[in-house]
Amino acid sequence: MDAPRNSHNSTRLVDISMVPSRRLKVVARKDTVLGHAVRRHLEERDGASRTTDVVFDSAL
Repeated sequence: MDAPRNSHNSTRLVDISMVPSRRLKVVARKDTVLGHAVRRHLEERDGASRTTDVVFDSAL
């Protein structure tokens, strides 16, 4: 399914740097858009030293 036009207007950046790793791992186990994004963030964080921004649509 295509994203609606102007969907970028409602996108927010969520700072998860202060969220404990334990809580992130719980969220990452869920089969949701948020869970997949957090899981990917954790995989990239563990595999590289660069910072990854996780962006969620405000509709979530």
